[in-house]
Amino acid sequence: MGELFFDIKSLDHPYTSESGSNYEIWAKIALIYQEQTNRIVLFDWQWDLLTVCDWYLQCSDFLLSENFPFNENNIVSIAESRDLLYLKNNFKSEKEEEEYYSMLETYFHNHYFKLRGTDLPGYYLGVNNQEGEISRYDSIKEKYLSYQFNMEKFINTTRQEFKLVINDYLNINRNQKDKVFQRIKKMEKEYNKKLI
Repeated sequence: MGELFFDIKSLDHPYTSESGSNYEIWAKIALIYQEQTNRIVLFDWQWDLLTVCDWYLQCSDFLLSENFPFNENNIVSIAESRDLLYLKNNFKSEKEEEEYYSMLETYFHNHYFKLRGTDLPGYYLGVNNQEGEISRYDSIKEKYLSYQFNMEKFINTTRQEFKLVINDYLNINRNQKDKVFQRIKKMEKEYNKKLI
């Protein structure tokens, strides 16, 4: 089992003239999977860090507390299971079908990560067979990619990384501090969780 973590560096915002840019923390955000000496960069992109923080606040409890509920001895990845589960069509009633798809939508919404507005792939994260997993379909390789890690450690190190980068940013960029801080407090209130 490897380790999943974010590597984040705040940057000068390249679009300061755009509306709302003073509420953003522009950063180089890399999501990395490392197993022993094998290091795989799942993505490396420049984006608003607070967008990723918003995802974290919204989904971290689900990632920690929900095991993949659809197959106890699941031998395929969460991403592959998602595609297979949507193929089901032998329902006994319309109510059963509605409940089934509602359950799928809820689970996969709470376990999905993608930087909206980018052409980066989306990933499914969750606990599958008692291990953290991040997975997706690679259309170039035409196969599912799946990586196992300790979910609790990922959640904790992600929060620490966010806190470190945000605090450093706020200390350096005092002229934007109030608006960024205001956005963070709004997110914390919405999800009833502390970020910094």
